[in-house]
Order: sequence, then structure tokens, then C-alpha cells
Amino acid sequence: MKQHYIELEHIATTIIHTEALNGKECQLLLNGSNDAMEMAFDSIAERIGCNVYVDEDGSVTRDHGFECGRAEYPGIFTRLTTFVSWMGGYVPSLSGPVDAPQQVQVAAIAGERLRVDWKAPVAAPLPVGYRAVTTPGNHSCAVDGSARACVIDDVDAGRLYEVVVTAIYASGTEASANPLAVVSVDGVTSVGTRLRPKRLAQWAGLKVSAKDDVWLEVRPASTEVCLRRGSKKEPRFVRGRTPGLCAVRVTVVRPSGSKKKSVAYVSVG
Repeated sequence: MKQHYIELEHIATTIIHTEALNGKECQLLLNGSNDAMEMAFDSIAERIGCNVYVDEDGSVTRDHGFECGRAEYPGIFTRLTTFVSWMGGYVPSLSGPVDAPQQVQVAAIAGERLRVDWKAPVAAPLPVGYRAVTTPGNHSCAVDGSARACVIDDVDAGRLYEVVVTAIYASGTEASANPLAVVSVDGVTSVGTRLRPKRLAQWAGLKVSAKDDVWLEVRPASTEVCLRRGSKKEPRFVRGRTPGLCAVRVTVVRPSGSKKKSVAYVSVG
């Protein structure tokens, strides 16, 4: 069984040949067997340290470690490809090409803004800068290569956006992560928090004076996320029930009877 030998203790890379034992011999030697394990004798001079092997078919194996490095002693190896799916539960999946930003996250924050976070690409060299752009609108933020976050301003509340983060390299090349969807909001609150009428009017972009009345109406699609206490024309507050997007129609009524209407989009977390 021909294998490529990688010395973990920084010994120069070389190639060795090993003689594989069959399953019956392994059972006799170790009083047991495992389909994911292989046993082998080192057919050359004594090895130094513990090793990782890559077979010609691309399978990766790891020395068991008992009597590791001792020549003419059976070594136990684990075929790591057998456990790829299991390891996938503990290793974050890629957010795009290896030279693109990884583990990208986008969150709507108060004031019709989007916060974008990411980690550096897997591949070297590191980028000299990053850029995050929305679709639609082409709203964007840009930072240098040492940053791992930026904030996109002036997006429209209640609108669905896709955000793409791109790594920019000194060579002029670029690599983009997979797009993420997010809905922009006017404000952010938590489950159980009470939002007073004037606060919601401010989030909806409406000016309110001391003599104005504020009417509130939770949109039907949001009734599972938030609820209003009091009547539409005499509301006490709106409270978040479960995490999600809460849309509240706000009407400011002047003493003269004139009305101004808008919608406050609130993220309940």
C-alpha cells in the first residue's frame, strides 16, 4: 500500500511503502477489529514521531499513537474520510470560495441599517480590503483588510435585501461570499419589552408633539410576533411576543384633525 508520508514533527516530507495486514491478522493481534481501521507494518527504517498519511486515492489516515514511531511494530490508522459527515457537524461550512470571506452574518439594526460581520478567508494571502453591497439599492460599506465588520446605512425599513461580502486582494482580484437575505428595520426590541406609541411614531419617522394623538395598528401578518394593548385609537403599548418581524401602522393625529401615517418595522429578538 503506497502512501504519502507527512511528518508532524516538521521532519522533511518523504515517501514510504507499507505492508498492509488483512482483517484476520489484525483481529489476532489486537483481539478485535473495526471497519474504519487499518493495520500496517513499517517496511523501512524506524520512523520519528507520529504521522499522518494520505493514500493515493485521497483517503487520509492518522496513526493511533500506541508505540508510535517504533519500527516493525503494527501501527493503527483511522480512515478519516469515514468520519467526514460527523466532523462536518463541528466544522463551520464554507460561505463560498476559500478566498472569499467566511462565516458571514447580516443583522438588521435600529435606524434602517444593516450590520455585516465575517471572518477572514481560508486561503492566503489575506485581502487588503472588504466590501459589502446590498441588492437592490447597491447600498454599501467598505473597510480595510484588518476589519471584520461594517455597517450599511440608509436602507429602507421593511424591505428585503440580499447582502454580498467581497474580499479585495492586492493583485486586483476579488472573491465574494454567498449572498444572505435580511429585512431592514426601524428599531430593535426584545420579547416582553413594551414599546410606547411615541417611540413607535419616532421609529416610523413621524414627528409627535405633546397635543398629538398616536394610533397604532399591528399588521395582520405580525400578530404572532407582537400584540397591542389598548384600542387602536387609545393604545397603551405594543409588546413583542416571539422573535420575528413586527410591523405596526402608526397614525399621528394633529389637533386640527390632519393625519400623518407610516409603518414602523421592528425586529423582536
